[in-house]
Amino acid sequence: MKHNTRLTHVLGLALCAAAFPFAPAHAQAQTVDLYDGPQSDSLFGSSPAGFKYLDFSGPGVINETGSSFTINAEKDSDGSMGIFGIVGRNLVGESPATFEAEGHLLRVEYKFLEDNQADKFILVLTDKDGPDAGEQYKFFVKTDTPATETTDGFSELLLPISETDADQRNPGKDAGFPNDGDGIANYDLTQWQIQSVYGSTTPLNVEIRQLQIIETPDP
Repeated sequence: MKHNTRLTHVLGLALCAAAFPFAPAHAQAQTVDLYDGPQSDSLFGSSPAGFKYLDFSGPGVINETGSSFTINAEKDSDGSMGIFGIVGRNLVGESPATFEAEGHLLRVEYKFLEDNQADKFILVLTDKDGPDAGEQYKFFVKTDTPATETTDGFSELLLPISETDADQRNPGKDAGFPNDGDGIANYDLTQWQIQSVYGSTTPLNVEIRQLQIIETPDP
């Protein structure tokens, strides 16, 4: 992604919405519930509250159903970055969720909706590497990504989350940090995001039901 001053500012606002103490020690395998719609997790009503920016911030774009949330991003509101928006949540009030990429997967339950024309959405994990350093790892979920279909029409996807598995890495300032991180997915996870594609001209319509870090299942 070409460096964009406004986008860097927005990312900085998202990261500064909470104070994150640095936690260098990494925990053993664990499950981290990032969003759990079936357990009545409200993205904006539960704590920590979520955030939305750019083309996801307009009325009716992000809607909560009681067991999920939908993204219906169809307009480029500022005419400069395409249909590009960000929604997510900071991990606040505690140390970051600490875990190694090895032994963990990113699990998402989602459904592309009928009006969707976008070919993917992007899952983003923010890794803090010190008081003022870090990076983001981005993982693409495409309309043709092989996934397991649930009995009620959602798709379940398990994504490996190492630095080599990521489709894109945003270093330092492009991720809202003053300095670049270590380039290793040894997560001190301070934030997750869902993004549309920067510069996109096609509407994104998707429903998200669950987002978790889980222990890699036994073969």
